[in-house]
Amino acid sequence: MTHSLLNMLIALLLSLLSTLIPTYCHASSEPLVKVKPVQDWSSGLEHRLNCLVSLPYPINISSDVDAKISFVLPSGSFAKQGELIASQDGTYLDFELAQLQKKQQIEKLNMTHAQQEFARLSKLSKQHVSDLELNQLALQRDTAKLNYLNLDSQIQELSKRLSNLAHYAPSDGYVLRTLVSPGMFITNGAAIVEFATQQAKELTCELPHALLEQYTANTQSEFILDSGERLTLERSAANVDKTSQMLNLYFSSQQQSFANLKIAQRLQVTMRTAANNLSIIPSESVILAHGQNYVWQIDKQLKAIKIPIKIIKNLGDAFVVQAALTSASRVVSLGQNGLKEQVSVRILNDQANTHDAGVN
Repeated sequence: MTHSLLNMLIALLLSLLSTLIPTYCHASSEPLVKVKPVQDWSSGLEHRLNCLVSLPYPINISSDVDAKISFVLPSGSFAKQGELIASQDGTYLDFELAQLQKKQQIEKLNMTHAQQEFARLSKLSKQHVSDLELNQLALQRDTAKLNYLNLDSQIQELSKRLSNLAHYAPSDGYVLRTLVSPGMFITNGAAIVEFATQQAKELTCELPHALLEQYTANTQSEFILDSGERLTLERSAANVDKTSQMLNLYFSSQQQSFANLKIAQRLQVTMRTAANNLSIIPSESVILAHGQNYVWQIDKQLKAIKIPIKIIKNLGDAFVVQAALTSASRVVSLGQNGLKEQVSVRILNDQANTHDAGVN
């Protein structure tokens, strides 16, 4: 009896072990992993552009007369609005003006004499004066009048040119280049200086060829200074540079941020473009592969899914990536080795619903 009971107990124990051992082995075959949550990234795609402070074109200050240079500011000089930049000697022009005024006086006398003679002879009868004589007097009168008016116009023009012998700064700015020197005789229309106004400065940025399609296909791009100011895109070049394969973009600042910067001074601008499927994931979750970077996502059924990613930005302890992930996703941060598609896992610390994931 006792022996029979012992056999029954042994049989029961063996049956129980045969049931538990497969379950234990199955459980122990599930990989153990740690996961961290995915965070949304709302700032879009970001790229840094190299830029230079530039001018669309300098202002050329030129001579209005044939005259000698008596004074000019040297290159690099700063001038306030209305400050004298250059001046020319008007001595010979004063002589020319005096000669024109004397010629005008002579023509006025001729015109007056012709008018008086015509008026006197036109009262005589045709027996004493012929029509030919009257016509000649009328021609002399009209010619003298036209000469008088022509000289008056020349005097006004020369007086205007004489008033432009002094050249003043049109606004606050710098003399970029001095093209003449004191004592040099220059002709009408010759350039004296190239002047750069403070307000006219702009920023020229180089857009790499790799970003050209993104720029032209998306009109929601923003361009931001490190100070946070958003720049205004004024225009873009018609062609890319054949050597650098860069497209020049030209920006202005509503806050006149470039006014006190030097021409050719270097700056960087952040190009921000709206994009979908951008997330922040911990750096330890990213597996850098030769062909395709990826992470392991754990779904609600605790199965591993391999998600390809494109790294957009390095945040130090995290990456901004473009991938089919959401803020509800969980990615493996420890235990990636040996994972396979759709394999069931056991999670040691589920942080999917917390923000204590080491991501700032």
